Amino acid sequence: MKNFMLIFSFLMLVYPSLAQAESYPQAMASALEPYAAAKSAEEWQAAAEGFEKIADAHPDEWMPTYYAGMSYLQKSFTQKVADEKDASLDQAQSWVDMGLKLAPDESEMFVLAGMVYQGRIQVKPIARGMRYSQAALDQLDRAIELNPDNPRAYLMQGQHVLNMPPFVGGGKDNACPIIMEAMDLFKEGKAPEGFAPSWGKDMAERLVKACAE
Repeated sequence: MKNFMLIFSFLMLVYPSLAQAESYPQAMASALEPYAAAKSAEEWQAAAEGFEKIADAHPDEWMPTYYAGMSYLQKSFTQKVADEKDASLDQAQSWVDMGLKLAPDESEMFVLAGMVYQGRIQVKPIARGMRYSQAALDQLDRAIELNPDNPRAYLMQGQHVLNMPPFVGGGKDNACPIIMEAMDLFKEGKAPEGFAPSWGKDMAERLVKACAE
């Protein structure tokens, strides 16, 4: 038994990447369960902390930074006080920044970056609309440029345009073709693999119905 433990310890020293490769999928799978069920600010905080631990343990992986950022973004949507919402958005932005350093050409990270700007607008729409609207669209444009088949990029761009005033290029006439493009990509595209983001189809279906009204 003693010899076995010595051999095992030696193998873990020689091949640490093997142990890490096995633990990362398990950690992600476990963290995604509370993430999928989260509704309250406290639950989103707990989800974020789970991904933060994974990001610390696996500093070369971008997906934990994505999900940590998304958790803080979703937490902001459940909060009532503007300063608290902004604090959550600050945390989301820090994880976006980290993720973009790890994966500067990852379309999904730019979708999230655009969503954080949209979250800023929701805190104070009148005061922040002009300041952050174009920044959000720029991030989503970059997401589409990097991956023209990413439905979430079109979905968030279409929603953004739908909520903009018509006199600055918003409204149904401009938004609905983008939303329909997102819906087509959800229908025709391949299902994401592994832990890649897969959300958005239900939202696209609701927006398509809104376009038809």
